[in-house]
Amino acid sequence: MNYSGDKIWLAANRFCRCFPFKHRIFHPTVIPATPTPARENTLASQEIKDDLAAACFPNGVLVDFGSGKGRMLLVASEFGFREERGVEFAHELCETARRNVARYTARTGVAAEFKIIESDAACYAIAADENVFMMYNPFDETILGRVLDNIAASLRKAPRRILIIYVNPRWGRVIEQQADFVLVHEWVLRGFKFAVYSSRDSS
Repeated sequence: MNYSGDKIWLAANRFCRCFPFKHRIFHPTVIPATPTPARENTLASQEIKDDLAAACFPNGVLVDFGSGKGRMLLVASEFGFREERGVEFAHELCETARRNVARYTARTGVAAEFKIIESDAACYAIAADENVFMMYNPFDETILGRVLDNIAASLRKAPRRILIIYVNPRWGRVIEQQADFVLVHEWVLRGFKFAVYSSRDSS
């Protein structure tokens, strides 16, 4: 497969273009109680949403490792994912994320389902329906290696196409050394470096 020409990286690119704006739209602790201006109230254009949905993840499930206060989960909810799951070790951040999700859902009426999971990422059991994994350099190379092993084990049990979107990919070589994944594309956008990996056999 010619990964460089595949819609999968184009969709991932467009998804990531919304990433820097989450810091501008959301307060560090909770989402704003008052509505944002109309041009900022939608995090992604319909064109971007349609491209991602057309790639290969209609009704997909996104997992954000080191999800913190849940802001990326809220961004992802506009891209047609059936469910967003945030995996976070810190109890306080999980509680804040649950409040943010509740307020965002009440304000927007978004149909996606959110789950905030208080867990060590290395111990998180990868489910067969999870196909997009987001990481903003949340842990060191040892933990990353264990997370990748868990994803690879899940792929062997339930073969499927997956994406790993790695922001600030300090330990990207750890993924590249894994036989199960291939680098699809990488770029820098507004000071954020992104690397996107796909499962090697996505047939």
